[in-house]
Amino acid sequence: MPSRITLGLARTALPDVCFPAGAKNSAATAAAPINQATDLLITYGKWRGTLQQVAFTVYDDQITLPRNLFTVLGAAIRGTGDRSRLSWQQNVNNQWFQFITGGPGLNTNPPYDTFGFQDRGDGFMLIRDLPSVGRLKVVTTTTGESGTFSIRGYSNSAKVYTGDGGGDSVTVSGTLSPNAAGLYLRIGTLNGYGIYARGVDYILFQGGTDWILQDYSGGITQQADAWSSGSIEGPAGTYSPSGAFTGNAIVVLNSASAQIEGENLTLPNTVSSVTSATVWDAANSIYSIVKPTTNGVLMLYLVDALNVETLVGIYAPGETLPCYRRYAVPRRCVESDQAVVFCKIRHVDVVVDNDEIFPGNLNALECALMALNYRRKDNMDRYESYMNDAMRSLNADLEDFTAEQSYGVMQIDISIGMGRVPNLM
Repeated sequence: MPSRITLGLARTALPDVCFPAGAKNSAATAAAPINQATDLLITYGKWRGTLQQVAFTVYDDQITLPRNLFTVLGAAIRGTGDRSRLSWQQNVNNQWFQFITGGPGLNTNPPYDTFGFQDRGDGFMLIRDLPSVGRLKVVTTTTGESGTFSIRGYSNSAKVYTGDGGGDSVTVSGTLSPNAAGLYLRIGTLNGYGIYARGVDYILFQGGTDWILQDYSGGITQQADAWSSGSIEGPAGTYSPSGAFTGNAIVVLNSASAQIEGENLTLPNTVSSVTSATVWDAANSIYSIVKPTTNGVLMLYLVDALNVETLVGIYAPGETLPCYRRYAVPRRCVESDQAVVFCKIRHVDVVVDNDEIFPGNLNALECALMALNYRRKDNMDRYESYMNDAMRSLNADLEDFTAEQSYGVMQIDISIGMGRVPNLM
């Protein structure tokens, strides 16, 4: 059995009966059943290849797991610089630890006085909190990107909404003269009046040196009289015409849009960047990020008032709804120290033939695929039989892979406490 398997290898090696008809012929169709099977297998145990040791640099007394890591099983702090020889093993506490009777109570702000690493749950979109107020800049790493990168959060302690919603108040006196259809984008007639392009929310007329903005969302009709003085409020400001409209020039202003929660950034189709107009609050201000499937990795930076850029997000091509888990790190870990954690991985869908499959066991994968086939047919006896075979294969693989555990006799360093107590073991 190969020690590592990819989607392409699995498609080649597994029998046709494991897949819906014709599904194994391409990565696009084979990926769905394989992803469902491997997601199920990862849930059932800590198999070979599903555990990883990872070192994190600590920011703001916290670490954030990337999308391919699910939970921390063990943790330690490793000093750096003058503290590089120091290491401290730490407990890992779940979210209930703060609420138990006699427990430490809530730890909501750094530095955290925790008895070890404190699970803060998931729902985080950034690899670290925003270190200051500032704008967010999305950087593309490949060409051909498209779609919208949506950011939702707070600015000036209030939820951000963008777009005027088409609800601006427009106040004018008088009507348009002469009866000139050429002033509008005319698309037909109704009851003797002109019908004009729907979806044009604002039309900007030029009258001498003045600009007059009129709101006609959903279509307009011809008018026969002249404009008189007045003011018109629109998304671009307040307009004060000084006299009757006499020109026939027209500019369509597409600034009107439905109001949305947050701010949408249109991704450039070159290796470039786009920056938000919103100045976001610091710390926990961002509560949602939605991105399209992209060709390459997207980088997210905070740009502060001095144009200093800080990396706060890294998003994989297939990642559309970032959601990360975060742990508070105890006070004894200074900012430059490393948090070394032993993690179980999270299932990440395979997409192309070179993507690696976890757990990397073809026999178990074959059994899991067969089990799912029978579960879809509501044959739970056959489902359980095949799943048990998958578990046996994974357990045997893990037993062969794992070394025998050995425990040495207790030893006491004479340079620290209890150094003069005889070792009776």
